[in-house]
Amino acid sequence: MRIVVHINHPAQYHLFKRVILQLKEEQHDVLVIARNKDVLTQLLHNDGVDFINTTHRTDRESNLFSLLINFILQYRKVKKICKDFQPDLMVGTSFTLPWISKRLAIPFLNFVEDDAQVIPLYSRLSFPFSTHIITPNVCQLGKWEKKKIGYNGYHELAFLRPNQFEPSEKIATKYVNTDEKNFLLRFTAFNAHHDYGKRGIDIKTAKRIIELLKPYGRVLISSEKPLDAALDEYRLSINPNDIHHVMAFCHIVIGDSQSMAMEAACLGIPSVRLNDYAERISVLEELEKKYELTFGYGIKHKTDFFTRINKIANDPDGLKSFIDHKNKMLDDKIDVNQFIYWLVSQYPSSIESVKDQEFINSKFGGSNEGVEYYPLKKGKNQQSIILLAFYFVMLLLLYIVPLSEGWRLNRYHFSGFRLDHIIHLLIFLPTTYMISPFFLRQTQFRRIKIILLSLMIATLYETTHIFVAYRAFTIEDLLSNLLGVIIGSIPILFIYKKF
Repeated sequence: MRIVVHINHPAQYHLFKRVILQLKEEQHDVLVIARNKDVLTQLLHNDGVDFINTTHRTDRESNLFSLLINFILQYRKVKKICKDFQPDLMVGTSFTLPWISKRLAIPFLNFVEDDAQVIPLYSRLSFPFSTHIITPNVCQLGKWEKKKIGYNGYHELAFLRPNQFEPSEKIATKYVNTDEKNFLLRFTAFNAHHDYGKRGIDIKTAKRIIELLKPYGRVLISSEKPLDAALDEYRLSINPNDIHHVMAFCHIVIGDSQSMAMEAACLGIPSVRLNDYAERISVLEELEKKYELTFGYGIKHKTDFFTRINKIANDPDGLKSFIDHKNKMLDDKIDVNQFIYWLVSQYPSSIESVKDQEFINSKFGGSNEGVEYYPLKKGKNQQSIILLAFYFVMLLLLYIVPLSEGWRLNRYHFSGFRLDHIIHLLIFLPTTYMISPFFLRQTQFRRIKIILLSLMIATLYETTHIFVAYRAFTIEDLLSNLLGVIIGSIPILFIYKKF
């Protein structure tokens, strides 16, 4: 069988790395495609995995416009690769492969571990064209549930289950003293497309965590984002292939990362996280509510967050209770690595067999318990999109709907200004704020791009009157629009952290 594996994140490489080796050992022809996300390409190089790097310059930025450009470039490049390779099956987590799957009539298995509401853009663009969506049973896919192939496990168990991973104290001692308590802090950049508006641990909170933990042992920091100079002494410089060995000899993993919280929990190391994703992700809710291996707190619950850290750090029994919880979890879950290998290597016959729960349990282990879905908090992404759409639709209606004589406002004046000009100014005041979701954090010249696009929008709306017979284009109205944008831009020029 000829198989394309598309990898976009280090965690996805860990998910597939042993499956890729097994498939190649069984003489399957496997082509790996990857992008340079975080330490992904370094991991691939370190393990000697041959791959095609499809990274473009636009991958460095994470605003929605660069995402669109990158999607087009990725689609063209990956489609050509797939046409030349002629795979029988494509697997991975990818924006482009579902579209290529539909165009080239090649089945695509979409592997995700997030609920649809957590990754709304990815869900809407990839799920409709995916042949099947492979995900833990507990994940909730909404209207795409019929495409779900659920399994009783987590992605992380594909590479951290004891039969797949044995922590090496020899490797860990290159970075830490395994005879003392070590505390690993992990900070993420929050620059993914679904991270807009999400918050994690800020510098003030990070310093407070360090001060709390220093009396108990050594504090280490792993960070996607640049560290404050005051925290640089705690930075963990490490070969990314060794991180799980170090994690296995830590007392707690603390941070705002979902992936590392999951990995720690699967190793039996308690993880405590603080971010806006608390109570929004099913797999983490199950690990917290059912197995008590991780603990999530929203930004407004910092007191509870610190109380939990202090409680675990002071626990006289150490990690014994968490090891017991981990063993209970492992007894319940299947061998995920072997499941994925079987599902891919035996496709398409495996798709019919996967529906037989007794067969899956007999082949891959795990319990026969039914699926328990957890109530999830809803994020603000959907509301923001609806508000954005409503704003621009209302603007469009104001500009193209004919106004009767009774509605004309240019006869009225206020403090020397015509009332219609004041209204033009007011309706364009919020434009910069409304379009800011198109430019995610960590984007170069972010504020300049927001202001320039807002000015273009204000100009475009007024120029519609040139093409509408019953409306009139005037320079005064255009200047009023632009003035509204300029006044509305003042906050983003001085409140950098917010924008």
